Amino acid sequence: MLSRTADSLYWTGRYIERADFLARILEATLRLAAIPTRGDGDAETVWASALASAGAPKALGRSPTEKSVREYLAFAPDNSSSITACITRARTNAR
Repeated sequence: MLSRTADSLYWTGRYIERADFLARILEATLRLAAIPTRGDGDAETVWASALASAGAPKALGRSPTEKSVREYLAFAPDNSSSITACITRARTNAR
């Protein structure tokens, strides 16, 4: 019983940590994207780097935009590492 509880607590913490990591990536990318740049392709590069930082550089299969990357990293049901999925798993482990 104690081992199972410790295991659940460990994974709850890991999932919350992963959700926090993704939220920080999105926040930093939003700030970086707000800085004026010279080229039109720079915004695409910024959002592509957010995907690469999250460990999913080719996840979208199309040109990364702010909306598509935010949706994928935060809410996408097909992304098992999205913020929503991590919080759901943490909640399940906490039960």
